[in-house]
Amino acid sequence: MKRVLYLIVLLLSSSYLTAQIKLSNTGTVFYNNFIGAGNSKLLNQEQLLAAPAEKIPVNFADTLKKYRWYDLCSYSFKDKQYTSPFTGVDTAKADPLSRQFDYFHISPSGIIFREFLLKTTSNEYSFYSVTYDSTTATRLRSITVINGATYMVQENYGETEHLKIVSYRNGVLILEITRFGKAGEKPVMFRRAYFSFPKN
Repeated sequence: MKRVLYLIVLLLSSSYLTAQIKLSNTGTVFYNNFIGAGNSKLLNQEQLLAAPAEKIPVNFADTLKKYRWYDLCSYSFKDKQYTSPFTGVDTAKADPLSRQFDYFHISPSGIIFREFLLKTTSNEYSFYSVTYDSTTATRLRSITVINGATYMVQENYGETEHLKIVSYRNGVLILEITRFGKAGEKPVMFRRAYFSFPKN
């Protein structure tokens, strides 16, 4: 049960969570640069699903800890559905909608913080966190290779989870996520891409 709950927290947008902690505000320049970076790296459904497995550097944990990793796009194999928060977002046009961009970042000690950037209808930009207690937060324990595949090994409430790293290229990280987070587990539920972006 804990494994299932953990993956629900990992996969669902933070908009489904009731409590949110505001961290800071940012401005139009950051937001426009961020949207431009996301659009330039966006993969369509065919590109996401066709991305081949690649060798991951042995020091990849250090790379993970350097950046914020924003949700770029994902594909649900169960629903056969592709989604991206960047669909229809263009800073060259007036955008009357509110937008939410989820991301995670990892502390030097391995704590995985789940946060998001919120754009309001009045064009205000703020960062929020949905990670409240560092003592119970999910932690990155290691990057490991099992049967030729590379995994992010995470721990949550004493349970160990494995997220398969498909590839990392040009700042885009692709993961495969299964129901219980076991190495080699089938079927895959999601293939999800993130892109790295510096902190504001």
